[in-house]
Amino acid sequence: LLEPKFRVYPQIALLSIVDKLNNTSYRNELFRIVDFVVFDNALKPLLAIELNDASHNRSDRRERDEKVKSILTKAGIKIVFIPQSLLLDTKAFQKEIQKALA
Repeated sequence: LLEPKFRVYPQIALLSIVDKLNNTSYRNELFRIVDFVVFDNALKPLLAIELNDASHNRSDRRERDEKVKSILTKAGIKIVFIPQSLLLDTKAFQKEIQKALA
């Protein structure tokens, strides 16, 4: 799907891709993990991918997703939330990822 132009790695902690603004900003939030991150060939993070199963409907998960989105947006990294139902449709999944990378 994305090779060889991009690299995709699973289970990436925000700490690995986001610089702290100071010693207190995002301290605990940077230990959160996203499902996948798409990098360019120079290993610059371009897109975070979260696969949302039913657990993401809980209020605590929605709050967590909003925090992750806010952190990544401030860092200039796009994020896309893929519903579990879309995973069964390969073409639709690919279209969402390509759209997010555009």
